[in-house]
Amino acid sequence: MAQFNSEYIEHLKGLARTAAKSEDEDFEMEGIDMFAGGNIDDAYEAGRDDGEIFLARETLTQLGIEW
Repeated sequence: MAQFNSEYIEHLKGLARTAAKSEDEDFEMEGIDMFAGGNIDDAYEAGRDDGEIFLARETLTQLGIEW
């Protein structure tokens, strides 16, 4: 298995610690419109950012690294 360098691990930890937009308590009721306001580019960006956050969390968890 490939080893990640420490800079990359720290990058993943930084992402993992970021609050995901979809975890906001109002997100369930208002959905993506609370962030995007009907702007498809903002909706895309929010989804992309959350995807990176969740992937970083899962990757670190699978590697047994606390974040």
